Amino acid sequence: MNTEYLIALIGKIKIGIDCHDILNVYRQKLKIIQISNQDPIYAGITSLANQTLPVIDLRKRARMQPAAETGVHNIITFQTSMTRQLAILVDDIIGMEGLNLNTLQKANNNLHNQQSNLNLLFPMIAILKDKSLLHIMDSTYLDNLKPIDEDSGGLELF
Repeated sequence: MNTEYLIALIGKIKIGIDCHDILNVYRQKLKIIQISNQDPIYAGITSLANQTLPVIDLRKRARMQPAAETGVHNIITFQTSMTRQLAILVDDIIGMEGLNLNTLQKANNNLHNQQSNLNLLFPMIAILKDKSLLHIMDSTYLDNLKPIDEDSGGLELF
């Protein structure tokens, strides 16, 4: 069974996002307004499709240096709960690719960072047709930075 993934870049890291999780994809110049006292992973807020959305800089979320400003933004929007939407800023959008779910495997320890839940944000990996590594993103952990203690019942396993 194949699932379509949007393939994007942050730095040299390829990420895959299940297309079912995505509301819209934008490549345009946007005004992003910084908000005081906002968590550092946020670039600010922007207006898209007549909605004001918080924008997470995925480079900052993954503990990478911010990218040089180019003027054009690559934004992907998500519905993270019944009433909440947010957007992420990525460096580039490569395209889409269908992946067989049997080819996905649990990520190795390279991205395991309990402090910012990177191991939960990118829990799976896949090898693309060009033999490059793809980190599969779980959008439910985009803005969840608090460490999760499995003993506290905060982590549900299905």
